Amino acid sequence: MAVSAPSYLRLSRHNVFYFRWPVPAALHPQGKVQHVETSLRTRNPRLALQIARYLAYHAENITGHLMGMRHSQIKAELQAFFADKLADFKARRENSGGLPKWMEDQYARFLRTIEQANSDGINERIFFASSQDIQKQINEVLQIRQMPVTEDTPEYEMLSREYPLAYAQYLRDILSYNNDLKDYSLSPTQQSIPIQTKAIGMTLKQAVADFVAERERGEAWTDRTLKDRVAQLTLLCELLDENIDIANLDSSKAAEVKKTLQALPKNRNKNPKTRGKPVSEMLKVEDVERMDTKTVNEYLTVYQSFFGWAERQGHVQKNFFNGLQIKLGKRKANARVPFSRDQIKTILDALPEHTPEKSGKSFRYWGVMLAIYTGARLNEIAQLALDDIQQENSIWYLNITDEGEDDNKRLKNDNSKRRVPVHAALIACGFIDHMQALKTAGHSRLFPDLEHQQGHGYGRGLTRWVNTKLLVDLDIKDDGLSFHSFRHSFITGLRHAGVELPTVQELVGHSKEVVTETVYNATAYPLPLLKTAIDKLAYA
Repeated sequence: MAVSAPSYLRLSRHNVFYFRWPVPAALHPQGKVQHVETSLRTRNPRLALQIARYLAYHAENITGHLMGMRHSQIKAELQAFFADKLADFKARRENSGGLPKWMEDQYARFLRTIEQANSDGINERIFFASSQDIQKQINEVLQIRQMPVTEDTPEYEMLSREYPLAYAQYLRDILSYNNDLKDYSLSPTQQSIPIQTKAIGMTLKQAVADFVAERERGEAWTDRTLKDRVAQLTLLCELLDENIDIANLDSSKAAEVKKTLQALPKNRNKNPKTRGKPVSEMLKVEDVERMDTKTVNEYLTVYQSFFGWAERQGHVQKNFFNGLQIKLGKRKANARVPFSRDQIKTILDALPEHTPEKSGKSFRYWGVMLAIYTGARLNEIAQLALDDIQQENSIWYLNITDEGEDDNKRLKNDNSKRRVPVHAALIACGFIDHMQALKTAGHSRLFPDLEHQQGHGYGRGLTRWVNTKLLVDLDIKDDGLSFHSFRHSFITGLRHAGVELPTVQELVGHSKEVVTETVYNATAYPLPLLKTAIDKLAYA
């Protein structure tokens, strides 16, 4: 049964699909209902639907938000923005005392200018030296309050109009507080009320739960990443006390966390000496290896991300985990390095001794050959289904995807979905014949001898054999060299062969900087172009 296309998807007379979205009358300067329309640059119905759904999701969010941005909401955002600035001002002045006389006079002069303009019915924005000046201030509000408002919209105009009024109130409150600091009246009834630290009342445990839930709703993490992040944030709750008010955390507590991470045993939940013990007991265990610096930095990066989120939500005043990562030397910072050309040649020369016929393991030969000539990630290779090896207009390619009958297939992110042409060297070595023989034998996966392991996917057997056997036997095992080095070698080889960076990014599934390129990547890089690029890779 045919499924009707959504209203926002239109097919032109040239059989090219277009995305069409209505602009509500409330958002149009003249109050008209109009539509925006753009070509999806494809005749493929399935691809067009995927792109259109992506655009429709964001279009709905944007228009829905703009339709809801009324004066009361803009006022609330400005109040929240200046309330935070006022709290920062009071905290600084509690330590350093009142304003210098020249600064107090300057603030008073600013306030009089705005109030006079308002009294005379003049646009209060004359207070600012230039349009660029107020634009800079408003952009700061948009950034800090995360308001999706752009220039040339009614919301931006309203924000520009209201900003001086909010700023004037901010100045009044500053000057009033400054006067309180100068008041030394000894009468109890005249004493100023002490400034209280703003209490958020959000426990660390609740903040972590909200953070994880938001990431899950946005599908920002894979299952493996979710498991890792929950474990890392659970440790944070143990180190800091899960019931602590997150607003009371400071730089000293962040520094304590960093220090503790560096002292924690490596693989603490697997090592029999530390497994099941609380952190305080783990730290006392001797003769165990400690977490390496790279892992410590990974934890600190997760905590930085979490507290960055908490800061944006208003739960904390400052992200004290910013910049806490340990600076690594150049060698350590880029720990995973590519194989040299000579090392790749050594591996290629050795692989014929590990064919399925000689080793009894299909993944040893073909798994490494695919890594060398596709640059695909470990599990992208290990989980390949035979149906993922496809042909279009005489070009064979790997359809890197998490779709299909196998529910255990996973990808790192959306950018990982791609088509990678089969390199001429793989075809010359009989890869297509091998795939077809497996189909004839009734198999559904390219590597039926690789088993799925929870948390590791299908690739554990392949990476263990490469890292602990193949590289060791060839005497090329070194710090930084591992299965992932094949991916680095592939990227380096293509760049040395003159392949443009965007094409390399498409082949390996890296994210693109340009939004247009991200949305239209499937049509911007036709298979013939990718095939020409990948065949430039040569190790001879």
